[in-house]
Amino acid sequence: MTYQQLNNLHTQLKSVLTSSNEEDFKSGHLEKLEEICDDLESILDPEPSDQEMMAAFGTKWHDGL
Repeated sequence: MTYQQLNNLHTQLKSVLTSSNEEDFKSGHLEKLEEICDDLESILDPEPSDQEMMAAFGTKWHDGL
């Protein structure tokens, strides 16, 4: 799947989740769809880990200087 296809899927899923009622879904399905939507969002716009953020600001040896 390409990035554009994932982005389209995420957009459509988010639209369904915001425009529908909980009664429209069988028990447990709404939570699963929200989980899938969150997973897609993390794939499309990943948040850097703490390790990646610390690495972006240089090495530790000069932090105390």
